[in-house]
Amino acid sequence: MKFNHPIMAALAIILFAVPVAQAAEMEIVVWAPADQNERYRFEAVALAANVLNEELKIEGRDIKVTVSARSFAGSQTWQQLKQGFSLAVEAGQGPHIIVGGHEDIPVWGNAGLIHPIEDHIDLEAWPFADVFPSLWPIMSWNGQVWGVPQDAESRPFFGWMPHLKAIGYSDADIAALPGKVKSGQYTLQNVLEDAKKIQDKGLVEKGYGFYPRATTSTARPTLRTTSRCGSKSTSMTRRRRCPAKQTFETPPIERGAADAKTSSTGNDC
Repeated sequence: MKFNHPIMAALAIILFAVPVAQAAEMEIVVWAPADQNERYRFEAVALAANVLNEELKIEGRDIKVTVSARSFAGSQTWQQLKQGFSLAVEAGQGPHIIVGGHEDIPVWGNAGLIHPIEDHIDLEAWPFADVFPSLWPIMSWNGQVWGVPQDAESRPFFGWMPHLKAIGYSDADIAALPGKVKSGQYTLQNVLEDAKKIQDKGLVEKGYGFYPRATTSTARPTLRTTSRCGSKSTSMTRRRRCPAKQTFETPPIERGAADAKTSSTGNDC
């Protein structure tokens, strides 16, 4: 069985929506950008297929669902996935399910490469009802839901406790930081202020008070996040500009940056 258009999703929920054909075996093809650490991007579908097969047995239906996965890994993972996906769908050989970024939804949806997922599932039923409500708008475009969240990135901030103590933090203050972050009492602005204090005391070199990992792919999301919180950074290697209301000097946020500024603004860049 082949679909002309895949449904963008990452869980086996699609398996419940696949039209049942009178066949002993039904194959579901899944494409995912996944290495060994991200294998559940397609293994989750296989696990769900096992659950579905048990349900089909209980219903007395002579159908077995199998999952065929194609993983993409390496330095050109996303480029190969997206280019290969577009070409495969146009040739009528695309996967039934593809794991992609939420930013792909409007592009693929507008090109007719994927279908809205809400046409095939009940978003108010389990397990979809357990998905954080705030994630559904990310999966939506043009008034419809096109995908289901598979995984979310976590980008934690790590602080060097001896340096925090050197600028006045006690053990109790450090232990209280998670709660203050959760309540909004400690924000990215406080991170920058503490980073400047650490730099001013000579505990680290200029540019090392706060910085992401020194790769383009990992630095970009950090810069994008700080920008959305009202920041403006300018360096020799990268420039992001936002309309600014007030400008004041803060520590460079990129390793090796010659200069950086943060502006207070309400605009989401």
